[in-house]
Amino acid sequence: MIRRQLLNIYRSPVPDSLRYASRRHVKALIPALDDKSEVIREMAALALGDIGNSWASDPLIGALEDENLWVRRAAALSLAQIGDTSSTVALIELLKDKEPIVREAVVEALGELGDDQAVQPIIDAIKDPDQDVSTQAWSALKRISQRVSEDSILVGLEDENWEVRYHVISALGRMWSKKAVAPLLVTDFEDECGDVRIGAICALGKIGDPKAVEPLLTLLESPEHDLRDAVAEALGDIGDERAVEPLIGIFKYEKGMPYRQVAEALGKIGGEIALEVLLEALNHDEWSMRGAAADGLKKLADERAGAPLIAALSRILEEVRQRNIGNYDRYCFTAIESSILRAFENIYWKREVLPDVQAYFDYF
Repeated sequence: MIRRQLLNIYRSPVPDSLRYASRRHVKALIPALDDKSEVIREMAALALGDIGNSWASDPLIGALEDENLWVRRAAALSLAQIGDTSSTVALIELLKDKEPIVREAVVEALGELGDDQAVQPIIDAIKDPDQDVSTQAWSALKRISQRVSEDSILVGLEDENWEVRYHVISALGRMWSKKAVAPLLVTDFEDECGDVRIGAICALGKIGDPKAVEPLLTLLESPEHDLRDAVAEALGDIGDERAVEPLIGIFKYEKGMPYRQVAEALGKIGGEIALEVLLEALNHDEWSMRGAAADGLKKLADERAGAPLIAALSRILEEVRQRNIGNYDRYCFTAIESSILRAFENIYWKREVLPDVQAYFDYF
């Protein structure tokens, strides 16, 4: 009865000061890890995690071998709360547990601990036959990538499983890993899996290394629509002026190209030429071009786009007045209108242009 009352106290919300309680408080709970009741053992493990004192690490490592799966799970999660990396080896061993719910907790714990030696086991766990474990491994790799060395992640690029390669590439992109640029360009551009190729392109955009610009430009003529989208976005993220002319070329002259992604890329890179091309596209007869131009001007955020954007709104208004438009046409007009109005959000306006914008709203 006393142990149960003590456990209830420590499982209830406590101030931060109590989460780092003294050895005496931890010692009062440790014997409960050997209680004959599996419920008490589980509650004790969770309580020790809530307290967060490293004195509980060794007893909790011992609890990883408990016969009850819920106790093993609680011990793994509590070790992550304590943050003692000395438990990493024991947790890695527990990845062999037959119970998926235990393996899922272990992967989560390893992700929280952020120890280099846990990277490969987490990568391997992506291939776990249980979907929950696999999904947790993706999430753990994302978290651990912020705290471990690049080299420990790079080894996953050679994995035979395409899902592993994809998530490793995503992690390297979030790490802004300069070491990943060469292997991404050499190997992953030619990967047999389309998702991996697109992931590599997106990662190169996040990393932002100018070395990737020329290889990316060669992919702008790819017949794969999704790949071209990714290339345009990556070039915009890198922001290198060498991409401006090729992007303008496909924006103005190529049919079936990803207009919005190309326009946004031009807006991100910026410059006088990009501004001129985007403003010209606001008057294009093709609705998708007008909407794309507005999206690009939003990224560019240049005050000189103010008057042309208002003129584009007025043109939409006149077209609505003069035409008996159907549902599809109305949808297209609404999409263009939304793109133009979003462009206003990123531009600093002079007070005198505001009444014109308000008049547009008043009409509708």
